[in-house]
Amino acid sequence: RKSGEIVSRLGSDTLLIQVATTSGLNELIIGVVQVAVIVSLMFVATWQLTVIVFGTLTAWCCVASPFFILIAKITRRYQDALGRAANASTEAIGAMRTVRAFCAEGVEHARYAAAVGDHTHWCPPANDSTYRHGVLKAGVGTGLAGSGVLMLMGAIQVAIWVVLLLVSSGELSLGMFMAFQAYQFQLGFAVAKLGGCLAQFAAAKGGAARVFELLERPPKIPPTGGHAPEAAAKGEIRLEGVT
Repeated sequence: RKSGEIVSRLGSDTLLIQVATTSGLNELIIGVVQVAVIVSLMFVATWQLTVIVFGTLTAWCCVASPFFILIAKITRRYQDALGRAANASTEAIGAMRTVRAFCAEGVEHARYAAAVGDHTHWCPPANDSTYRHGVLKAGVGTGLAGSGVLMLMGAIQVAIWVVLLLVSSGELSLGMFMAFQAYQFQLGFAVAKLGGCLAQFAAAKGGAARVFELLERPPKIPPTGGHAPEAAAKGEIRLEGVT
């Protein structure tokens, strides 16, 4: 293992786990409670519209499941690329005298620049740079949260059409509809928060895989100190064919 890669795992990967298990876990619990309370209030207001919204949320969960798996894979690749970039900088800085002795500043700069990637292009080229995997990670995470809000807004439009039928038939009052609309917008913000929390957990899953890969690695040298020889060494030396 490269020293820079290990430093990256100790720093960036553990940070992903820390964010998910502290602020992310708290926001997830609050978001679940909010969704449960809001959905209950919506059922009290009108069960017909609640079924439409709840069905939309169920469909979003089915659509978002592959995104969570993809985020975990992209995060692991991003952390691997980050480890390579950290290794390039750590080796160059740690061996600065050797780099200057061989006039290799340009070589090390090019190696680090290749690991980080070219940020001047909005669409990064197909390589293993941190910039490319970071852009993919941000795009998938944003698409996950945005898709939830988009599907919920679509459900609201369908619900408005149903409301017109219910109000015209006298099955639903206008005041109850206004309360339902307020619940819908609150549900949209709660779902967006849940989407961000789940994206954090998916990223933490990728980081945790890299951390536990090192923690669960069996050492080649046993921690007990190795194996003792069966017979005591005598220290006898014999030279043959020496000229």
